[in-house]
Amino acid sequence: SNGPCLGEVQSELIGQLHPFHIPFRRTKMIGRLLATQVTLALALTAPLVEDIEEDVTADEADLWDRFIGVFTGRKIVRMVKARGGSSEYPLLTHFCLDESLWQNDTVVSCDCCTDHLIGDAQSQAALLYNSGKVQAPAFNRQLDGKTYQVGMVHVWSLGGRTPAVLCDRGRLVCHCEDPKKNWAEFEKACRRGDECEPETGPVEGVSEGYTATEEDEEEAAEDAAGEEEASGSEEHERQDAEEDGDVEESKEDGAEGSDTSSLMQGDGNTSEPEEHEEKEEPKMQRCADKKRIPLGLAFCEDFSVSHCTIAYSRTKYGRHHLCEVDEKTFRHCGGTLMTEAEAQARTDEAQSWAIQNFYTPDLKWKVETADFTTRVAEDPLPETDVFDKHTAKRMDEQGTAEMLVE
Repeated sequence: SNGPCLGEVQSELIGQLHPFHIPFRRTKMIGRLLATQVTLALALTAPLVEDIEEDVTADEADLWDRFIGVFTGRKIVRMVKARGGSSEYPLLTHFCLDESLWQNDTVVSCDCCTDHLIGDAQSQAALLYNSGKVQAPAFNRQLDGKTYQVGMVHVWSLGGRTPAVLCDRGRLVCHCEDPKKNWAEFEKACRRGDECEPETGPVEGVSEGYTATEEDEEEAAEDAAGEEEASGSEEHERQDAEEDGDVEESKEDGAEGSDTSSLMQGDGNTSEPEEHEEKEEPKMQRCADKKRIPLGLAFCEDFSVSHCTIAYSRTKYGRHHLCEVDEKTFRHCGGTLMTEAEAQARTDEAQSWAIQNFYTPDLKWKVETADFTTRVAEDPLPETDVFDKHTAKRMDEQGTAEMLVE
């Protein structure tokens, strides 16, 4: 590390060749050959540094990079591509939780993706068979619901299937889906449903007292005088009608010509006749129907399935939506941190159970007999074909491919 770097040696050698007017292409080739010899000499005298990693993807690593890497201990890092197909996301040393909880051998365990299979031990063991350390896409979800990828993180796979990891408002969550492996786990969950019309309750405010002016008082006095005069004339007309014996006739005329007859019948229809009416469009369902309670800006998915249908929420754009139960949505569950040794121990236990319980004589797996007990040999491990077929059959039965296309 105290000697000249490769670039300086190569530049100096090429600079010495230029005075002889050697063509540039040949100069570059000779320079590379001399630089290789110098590199080999340096490699023989310097120890290999195994921990150095350079951000070189598989697409960028050419033959020259690989050749130099063999002699210098340089690692060519093949970044695992993210869900979106991009390899530009860095590998994170810590994610979502406090940095002190992350060590060099820490991985995210998503075994919770198999919790719903607790009554189907074969399916659970088949899903965990041949699990190991991989890189998975890591997403961050803000308080307003905006979600975006921030990098890659070490995850313990589920039999070669890689779940995504989500930091959901500070909570470490596993998203149980890997479209590349045609794998996903589903569950019932509370989700945002149709839009609804919110309640328009009274708005509280500060009111000012009304002070009548002199003009208002004069107008009120004139109106009162006019009403007294009108009531007096109506009383004289009634008395004249009684004297003429026309009281019954006037009552009948009033009943036939009354324009409040429809209101008395209780139909409340004061519009034009039916032949001229236009049909009204169906109104949006009211949010408070069936005694639903408002959640404000909280997410419906934070509610349990049993309480989902009694609530409604509001988006940051001011729209209100009913909370409804989605009968089949991608499973989300809490991820946990553990060391590679702990994750491997759990995998070994699941693999041992799977090997012994999936065995049939036609598989031709190696068996061992000791103390009058016959067991399937677990070293070397049987191939994954049997377990992959079991999982693939379960995926077909639950219609995974159709859900991943949607």
